[in-house]
Amino acid sequence: MDGSSPPVTSRRAASDLHRNDGDNARDRSYSCFLDECCEEKLRNQKWCGTHKRAYAAMYAQAKKNGQLAEFTETMADEARCKLAMRDYCMKNPTSAKWARKRVIDFSAYSQSVGRRDYDGDMDGDCPMTQLEFLHWAQNTKRVTASGANSWWSEIEQSNAKRDKKGRDAQGKLGELRLWIPGAAEMHERKKGRFATAAVTESSRAHKNMDATALAELKDFTRQRALDEDFLRGNRLCPDPEDPNAAAAGTGTASSASTDDVQVVKESPPAKSVDLGLEKPKVIMKLQAELNTVAASLRQSGEKAFQHWKTLPNRASQDWRGDISIVFQRLGRAFCFISLAVPRLLRWLRRDESLTAVTVHLDFRLQCFAAICDYDEKAMTIMKELLPGTTEKIEISELLKAKPSMLPVPETMCGDLTNLTKAMESFQLIKNVTTVAELELAKEAWASAKSALKTFDKGLAQAARDSKSFIAQKQRDSQRQKKADERKKEQETVEQFKQQGDERARKLLESRKVSAKPVFKTAQFLYEKVMQKSASDLAGVTLKEFVQHDAVGHLADMDLPWVASEKKHDKLAKWVADAVIQKSTEAWALKYKTLPDYAQKGRCSAALESKHGHEQCEDMFSGFVPVLADFSSMGGSADFMKTNFLAGYDPKMCFAGLQANGATTLKAGLIGEVLHMVMPLAGLIAAMEKASLLKADTVLPSPEAFCELVEALDLKAVTELCRHGLEIYYHKQLPGELLCVPMGWFCIEISMNGLVVVCIRKGIFPQKASEKSLDQYKSLKDLFKRCGKKVERYDQAIALMTPKSDN
Repeated sequence: MDGSSPPVTSRRAASDLHRNDGDNARDRSYSCFLDECCEEKLRNQKWCGTHKRAYAAMYAQAKKNGQLAEFTETMADEARCKLAMRDYCMKNPTSAKWARKRVIDFSAYSQSVGRRDYDGDMDGDCPMTQLEFLHWAQNTKRVTASGANSWWSEIEQSNAKRDKKGRDAQGKLGELRLWIPGAAEMHERKKGRFATAAVTESSRAHKNMDATALAELKDFTRQRALDEDFLRGNRLCPDPEDPNAAAAGTGTASSASTDDVQVVKESPPAKSVDLGLEKPKVIMKLQAELNTVAASLRQSGEKAFQHWKTLPNRASQDWRGDISIVFQRLGRAFCFISLAVPRLLRWLRRDESLTAVTVHLDFRLQCFAAICDYDEKAMTIMKELLPGTTEKIEISELLKAKPSMLPVPETMCGDLTNLTKAMESFQLIKNVTTVAELELAKEAWASAKSALKTFDKGLAQAARDSKSFIAQKQRDSQRQKKADERKKEQETVEQFKQQGDERARKLLESRKVSAKPVFKTAQFLYEKVMQKSASDLAGVTLKEFVQHDAVGHLADMDLPWVASEKKHDKLAKWVADAVIQKSTEAWALKYKTLPDYAQKGRCSAALESKHGHEQCEDMFSGFVPVLADFSSMGGSADFMKTNFLAGYDPKMCFAGLQANGATTLKAGLIGEVLHMVMPLAGLIAAMEKASLLKADTVLPSPEAFCELVEALDLKAVTELCRHGLEIYYHKQLPGELLCVPMGWFCIEISMNGLVVVCIRKGIFPQKASEKSLDQYKSLKDLFKRCGKKVERYDQAIALMTPKSDN
């Protein structure tokens, strides 16, 4: 761990050491967050105990210095967090600082009782005569005849149990039989009770204890352990007179930092070993383990190399490789320059975050090539990693060159070797002459295998870190792209909302050129009203919409009225609602692309639930009376329950009736629209008096009547006003709510803005007044003159007529 802390033995089962770690998520969950640390992490933590204490010390120091925000930001970034922890551990080694903070156990006596699983084998000795043994050894154990005879001689000379095979007919003892150890081995798994006691001689409590008191304590501990085990069913208690058994029973610990608990059990007799038979078995077993470790290591190396190739700014180093070749040709003395130049040139164009992630991956790939003894695949990696480099450096030299980036704990560096040397060491086992030398060879391989598996795990972790870095970069890029798109859309909407007066006037002038007579007349009359030039109106009288200022009271639905957000809190709250603003902005961006807009210059869509419908219903509830029950008319009932989001052409000029002739409420959101409305009954009567429409004329369609109105010029409008026509006007601004009464004719002209958006709702009151019913009947008569069916209009009039009037 970069020389910052000693390795700690893992608490996991020994079988975990034989697994292929790879990308196994379960292994990742047991590991400390720091790659080089071989300790297990604490429960629900990402650090081990050692680095958890380091984290606490760093936190306290940052809090004391007032740098808690910088510390939190550093620890939130994975790469910077690892670098900060490595730097702190290097400057504050475990033996110098943290050792004083560890808990010290002052107890001198401890006892452990409970149940434990035993997983092992039973001796299963079997009695055999010499002929039976030779047959068993040659056929079952596959031993040669000379080997079987040597084996029998060794057992006969040992202290193995022996007897005679019965008696013959004359009463003499039979042939000699030896109990062959392990001839009938059996594996079992069982539960058993245990009770152990231990005395820690090195604890501080013993400093004031004399030799007599210590001996009495040991004697009590030994006797207590024997008694507890006997009562719990363990009949394998050692002889109290045996000094070895007594030492095992007391479980005295010689270490000052641990209390070793030992189970009291009888040690099995030592088995004899035939080196001639054992050495081939050991060699085959070690070679199989080496092949497994090598396969796992190569697989991790290939994955790491594939991840390395996907890193940005990693390729196109040919010219840098040529420079390194020049330095390499200067001799072995300048080998370090050939390795440093590509690194230096890459550093000049480095990405700090990328460097923090890949620096360990690059070094581990070099170590991987050295461990594989620079075979074909390893040389392929080296050509990509360090172009032009042909120098083969031993793994030990690489580790010495980078002591701060060790891929394994410092204590394992001596055991880390390449695969070729490991295979050669197996062949040297043939030359061992004692069992002790064979055990030493096994232990050496066990250490080397542990180091190789630790390196394999670190290499896989470095590859995963680089993969996570690439994925995080892609996610950040996508988030930035979406943020830019949202910002661009917001700027577009703001541009629509904040139009200058000059641009609006130019747009209005362009409309005046191409508008039909009635729209030119409406604009002319509005300008004269704004200029307060009553003498220029030529006898035309314009009335303003009624201002609805009475909060908590319903407005008169017989006349057009307007309400402002400045005087109605419910309307102001609705305008400022985030859902309404979001739906409005989305509609403003897309409504001009719809087919209806291309054909008619206007389009509408129903507001859906959770997209502004509830807010509109709440707002309209303070302005509309009780609605008529149109459930018997099918779609008309749904019409009154729907709120429409409408969009219009910036050059809109509309003259006609409202949808279904209903009382229409319009809430302005974007743009300014001039409204001039007039009662339909008064308009038809005035046109008939002015001889603009004959009473018995059959119209082909309601659109034909609208075309007649669109052809009215200032002179015709003046004539209509002389015959009693009333005209109401109002320029609707964003945040205003206006009402067009039932059955009224409406002229709408866009006055300002590139986008015109409003919320529209049609209603039929339950108890309509006589004036409203007269206007609706005029609408029915108009449709009847156009040859339309009017049964549904009669049914609607019947539902809106108060019962007292029937």
